Amino acid sequence: MTNSTQYLDAAILLDVCSHLNLMFLLTDEDFMIRFASPSLETQLHHALAGRVLMDAIPALAGIDQELKNIAFHRAEPWRIRGLQLDESDQSQYDVMIMPRGDEVGLVLAAWRIEIESSVEQVLRQQRNELVLSFDRLSEQASLLRTTNDRIASLERERHALLNMIVWDIRSSVSVIVGYSEWLSTVLALPPESESQKALNIIQDSALGMTDLMEDVTVLERIEQKLSQIEWQPLSLDKLVSEVVAIWQSVATTQGVRIEVHIAHDLPEIEADIQLLQEAVQVLLKAMIDMAPAGADVLIRLFTWDRWLVVRFEQSLPGTSGERQSAQKTRTKSAMAPDLQLALARLIAEGHGGHLSVEDSESSSGRPAFSLWLSQKTKQSDTKKDVSTDASPPISNWLVAGRGNIRINTTSQQVWVGRKSVSLTISEYRLLLHLAEHVDQVVSHEQLSQAVWPDGDSDSIDKLRVLVWRLRQKLGCTEAKSYSIRTVRGFGYMIVS
Repeated sequence: MTNSTQYLDAAILLDVCSHLNLMFLLTDEDFMIRFASPSLETQLHHALAGRVLMDAIPALAGIDQELKNIAFHRAEPWRIRGLQLDESDQSQYDVMIMPRGDEVGLVLAAWRIEIESSVEQVLRQQRNELVLSFDRLSEQASLLRTTNDRIASLERERHALLNMIVWDIRSSVSVIVGYSEWLSTVLALPPESESQKALNIIQDSALGMTDLMEDVTVLERIEQKLSQIEWQPLSLDKLVSEVVAIWQSVATTQGVRIEVHIAHDLPEIEADIQLLQEAVQVLLKAMIDMAPAGADVLIRLFTWDRWLVVRFEQSLPGTSGERQSAQKTRTKSAMAPDLQLALARLIAEGHGGHLSVEDSESSSGRPAFSLWLSQKTKQSDTKKDVSTDASPPISNWLVAGRGNIRINTTSQQVWVGRKSVSLTISEYRLLLHLAEHVDQVVSHEQLSQAVWPDGDSDSIDKLRVLVWRLRQKLGCTEAKSYSIRTVRGFGYMIVS
């Protein structure tokens, strides 16, 4: 092995390559294969000696000039990775092509690449890429958590700011109400005087402002409730019927009639009963307030594709001219309040649905609301046996104010004499608590806790405004026997 000729002796080369697990062949200057290792012939399934290199190994065809340059020492040895030597053999080889020592010709040495090793290498590379991707995702997740924390912090600041604004406005309104009542009492102005009219306007504006603050508070509460929806099986036709029963008397006092049309075989849905009841009440109240005297409010329940629809619309009886005249009598204030519609829309979207609103300029020519609710398939184990359902509670009445004030605790209707009175939730809770403790002095703290059980019970000014509003709606004055009486320094009471 002192010279290249001895080194390239076939027997010696075969011995060396067998130790290295290499297969090889030798060619002359015409690329005729002079010798090939048996392992290579076995691998390619045919004899190689005596054949032209490019014919024996078609994968090398087309690179004749490159091979000739190597054979005649005009080019450096060439390494070809991943070469497939024979079409019938799917294996890949790492091939080294070099000149045949001092003689003209080629030495082709091949090492078989194991497929398993290649797959493992690819998997290792993919695993490394996945690790890098995971690291990037971890960074993005950390950034997302930071962003979410910031959003939560901003949301808390928004709630705090809103509460502060509501508090400031309520405090200012309570001062306005207090001074206007004091002026009315001290000055004893004639009802038709300009000064008294101005005071009435101030009081009405204050009442409107407190109503607005009440709506904002309710809207805020609904937003929080939507994050914790309590899904329960619900029969929508039953819920609508209950809401209509509550508001029927209010509609009657305004000269409006309510009709309900329910399609057959309405499916049950999964919903938060309390939230959905509030949405239906809001839309029905808005439609009643918008309707002129003599109009009908129609409520239709039906299915449409995958939706369960509750539609509120107006129907004006009489001739076409009478209907147009009735429509013209609507004032701007009779339009549906945006906050109430926003509340209903929030609830609908929280249930996977939406609210569509049509005004008098729409194709139907009359205002309408459509509450679209997604039908949800109920599991068989959630169905109740109708026979085991509890019977509806029997209506209970509370009477106060020497019989002038009557409260139906089932339908939450309030009557003063023969007149039905529409109250907000806070006003109703206040009156109910006083009526449950007739002839008893109820402290500010007890009333605040009854009216606002979730908090905000430290505002005496807010309670005073609420009492003033309730007195206005009940038509109570200190001179009337059924008035809500003030016990200075302690609270309020109502007589039996």
